[in-house]
Amino acid sequence: MIISNMKEKKQFFVLVLGFVLLVVPSIAFSEDRLLLEHVLESTHQHYPKIQEQYQKLRKAQAKLLKSQGSFDPKLSLQGRNTAGYYDNRFLNLELEQSTPFLGLSVLGGWRVSDGEFPVYEGMYETTQSGEVYGGIKLPLLRDGVIDQERTDIEVSKLELKQAETMLLMKKLEFSYQAAYYYWKWFSDGQKYKIYQKLLEIAQVRQQGIQSKIASGSSPEIDSLDNEQFIANRQALVVEAEEKFIDSSLKLSLFYRDSQGEPVIPSLYLLPDLPWVSQLFTQEQHDENLLESSLSFLQNHPLLQVQSLEIEQAEKRLRLAKNQILPKLDLSVKLAKDLNDGANTKINTEEFKTELALKVPLFNRKARGERQIADSELQQKKIQYKFLFEKLENNLKNALQKKQRSMKRLHLTERQWSLAKKIEDAERTKFNLGYSDLLSLNLREEYTAKARINYLEALFNYQVSLAEYRLSMATAQSN
Repeated sequence: MIISNMKEKKQFFVLVLGFVLLVVPSIAFSEDRLLLEHVLESTHQHYPKIQEQYQKLRKAQAKLLKSQGSFDPKLSLQGRNTAGYYDNRFLNLELEQSTPFLGLSVLGGWRVSDGEFPVYEGMYETTQSGEVYGGIKLPLLRDGVIDQERTDIEVSKLELKQAETMLLMKKLEFSYQAAYYYWKWFSDGQKYKIYQKLLEIAQVRQQGIQSKIASGSSPEIDSLDNEQFIANRQALVVEAEEKFIDSSLKLSLFYRDSQGEPVIPSLYLLPDLPWVSQLFTQEQHDENLLESSLSFLQNHPLLQVQSLEIEQAEKRLRLAKNQILPKLDLSVKLAKDLNDGANTKINTEEFKTELALKVPLFNRKARGERQIADSELQQKKIQYKFLFEKLENNLKNALQKKQRSMKRLHLTERQWSLAKKIEDAERTKFNLGYSDLLSLNLREEYTAKARINYLEALFNYQVSLAEYRLSMATAQSN
């Protein structure tokens, strides 16, 4: 009982959806026909997977901003108050700025103290007005020509380019999918109209047959024969309607309104069936198409992405090689007490130079990082080479499929044209009384079959053309 109710609900849903698709026109575009360019425009603006890639682009922009923050100036404030045998106070205000130039850091500040300090803390003593100071720190070996912060910025810039390129690639990939489902919707819609037309012809003919039977000029078996054709064609219409509804639902994921909501395209939006002569351009007949296509392959977005990954790996390897070097830093500092006439240290200047060396004895961590970075770089290069070979094969295969589907399209158009001529001749014979109802019905169905073969060939051609454009990484079009 439950299963029966579920089936009834499903049938009711299909009937309602079919009515909406066939009767209610779409409101997403003002044009009276839905073209591929409309679907592609909607896909680029509203398709969720493309919107998701825009967020990845924003994330890459934020990551670059974060890495640039390593060179933001740093302001620090330190204060101390000591009570006891030595009663003193100390305040230090310092501004430090790291630079991308050879790892150089610059700092400056002001400090002031008051009270008594033990001998071992004499460096804290200043005049009442305090002391100003400035200095630089320059790494001479490790972190000199490159360091982690500068590497992060360079890698983040490459990742941003990578995200931009992937956005383009995603648009191409989903444009291909949109083109596929558009031509599937178009093909299924045209098939549905063909079967509807066949059914209408048989139903109108039935009225004429009944009139002839009533007048005694035709036998009753003619009515039974035609009813059999009507039943068969009704079944074909129901099956075609179901496929058209399915194709419309799938296309609605790519075809959306201005708010980004899916729009189910109706049968009213179906364009007319084009002839072969309307499809081809000079570019598609170019005999040197393969050679010219391969010349553009180097600029394929996926290869660009892989090339950017190689650059990132090279940056990391460069850093890893630098980290093997000893840590040798040069520091220079100049300090001057402010003159206020209240301390024996008035107008005292201090200039200090310091050289610090740090050498890891085994350095296994740095050597391991270098080997990892070198291995990753070689891996990326191998992936690039294989990707190029794969894209080259895909392009050759797509071009061959496009050329084969073009030939089949020409042949099926010829078959359709001949079938239509034979059907017209058969109808003329039938009207003159030289043919029977069975022969005419068969001719009509042969013509319908030939037209459907042409539709399938057209669908295969358009899909192969979209696949070729995807392999070429060029935009889809009508």
